[in-house]
Amino acid sequence: MPAVVITSSGTAVSNLLPAVVEASQDFVPLLLLTADRPPELLDCGANQAIDQVNHFGVFVRYFFNLPAPADQVPAKMVLTTLDSAIHRATTSPCGPVHINCPFREPLESSPHEWRSSCLKGLELWMNNAEPFTKYIHMQPSCIDAVGETMEVIGLIQKAKNGLILFGAIHTEDEMWAALLLAKHLCWPVFADILSGLRLKKILTSFPDIERKFIFIDNLDHALLSDSVKGLLEIDVVIQLGSRITSKRVCKILEEHAPFPYIMVDKHPLRHDPSHIVTHRIQATIVNFVGSLLKVEFPHIERIWSTSLQLLSKMVEWEILFQINAECSLTEPFVAHMLSDALYSESALFLGNSMPIRDVDMYGLGWSTSNPSVESIMLNSDLPVNLMRVAANRGASGIDGLLSTAIGFAVGSNKRENFGLKVRLMFCDMVV
Repeated sequence: MPAVVITSSGTAVSNLLPAVVEASQDFVPLLLLTADRPPELLDCGANQAIDQVNHFGVFVRYFFNLPAPADQVPAKMVLTTLDSAIHRATTSPCGPVHINCPFREPLESSPHEWRSSCLKGLELWMNNAEPFTKYIHMQPSCIDAVGETMEVIGLIQKAKNGLILFGAIHTEDEMWAALLLAKHLCWPVFADILSGLRLKKILTSFPDIERKFIFIDNLDHALLSDSVKGLLEIDVVIQLGSRITSKRVCKILEEHAPFPYIMVDKHPLRHDPSHIVTHRIQATIVNFVGSLLKVEFPHIERIWSTSLQLLSKMVEWEILFQINAECSLTEPFVAHMLSDALYSESALFLGNSMPIRDVDMYGLGWSTSNPSVESIMLNSDLPVNLMRVAANRGASGIDGLLSTAIGFAVGSNKRENFGLKVRLMFCDMVV
């Protein structure tokens, strides 16, 4: 664990610079908690107020400027920030991290009673001495990968209503690994459009395909119903890859928390806007799934899994009926019919705002009863053909989308007509 240094505001913070430099050079974990004046008292001549943002520059491994305490700020955000900072301080290269803490005064005589809603989601954390979010860094060359994840494996084995989320996945190896995990656990799966597995091609000539995978493609639409929200009694979530496009799915998970929420991605950063992740696995999806494939998990047919699958099918039929009945060029129509225009060797780049949300909501997972000989030979155990899907979701800016789409088309090395297909899709959905 890192040593902790707590200071008041002003030059008390500046006095830490020599120690911070030494800790940075010698890779010593150090957590700096510095008090600060609130934003309204900065740069206006207030006493003991200086600019403390990024005060130590490149000598800290991580910096975060907390908001001033208020009941609009969920306490779990502060906890996930601390856990992330400690992980960065204690992970190679170890070193100092800085969290700046502005306060208004006087806290003891607040003019109104605080709402207790800011404490929502802390039940599991308050009942034990563990961190709110545990960070597990799986070493790629670790022989005992199962040993590193024993606690997570225990949570998965105890799950009754588990759910797998496929977030943004960037390589075909990781897509195949994600499918292997879905098959190994037999849990319901919600695949984000950026996973490459939302517009999947299922080879229906394979026997028992419905028992291999339980895809809940239309969960976003189903959550428009309050009765469906009550059906989701989730007790464990595994998220492979980052960023979920659907706001409704993210919202329902936040409302049902706390429960064990396991997120797997190879970088150490937080992709947890709801602040509900309890176990953050820093590893490639391939390595994580490889460790779980060595463990046997109970395969029990659960009513809720079957109900979710049937519900998703009913929503799909309703969407098909509405789109075919309307017969007009709408965004849902374009997003839905795009599925018929694409083949398994395609790659798709989506524009920001509504284009990516439309395809995420109305895209159709499609099937064929005539799989190619090559696909059978290569993927006989997993009868699914994959499709590359990408978008600029980091800052979701509109600048450079066309340049990114062209680069993605060239880099994907797909068939010649793909570049035209990408550009047409981009123009149709944005205009």
